Amino acid sequence: MATALWKRLDVPGHDAALLSDEDGGLRLEGILQTGGSALTVSYQIMADGEGTTRAARIEGCRDGRRFAHDIRRCDNGWRLDGRPMGLGHLKHLDLGFTPATNTLQLRTEAPRVNRTARFSVAWFDIGAPALVELPQIYRRTGLLHYEYRSPAHDFMGLLEFGADGFVRNYPGLWRREA
Repeated sequence: MATALWKRLDVPGHDAALLSDEDGGLRLEGILQTGGSALTVSYQIMADGEGTTRAARIEGCRDGRRFAHDIRRCDNGWRLDGRPMGLGHLKHLDLGFTPATNTLQLRTEAPRVNRTARFSVAWFDIGAPALVELPQIYRRTGLLHYEYRSPAHDFMGLLEFGADGFVRNYPGLWRREA
């Protein structure tokens, strides 16, 4: 079991997450609050023993309006709130509002030091009408450091991880607190 608490750097906010072993797989759960009380989100992601995302549940309130999303990975692709999204070739879910999902991806995709891993994930963010394919590039520069690029978001930064697998520093966006 591992826990993390992050402070948002670009706007006021925090995210707290718990990663635990459950039924031969992994369960990632957390709660996020940003912009004072403008956005509050709870999230849960279930992954199998191979690290492949199987299901996610996202609930929250944004500007006084409640929302809930159910995401599932099925044999024929992903489903968002029961609607087929395709993307069956993608095995990881990335939630755009939290640094916690990088942990699940790198548990199975982490390259060796001085090597690069290129893979795409099913990406979802609050308010998005669909899951989209998001290419990601991780070049491992040290035991706990990765040069991370997300070309679709024009983002590049050096991510620092803790020994427990959670991000410690996500430049310009998140910093883990003690």
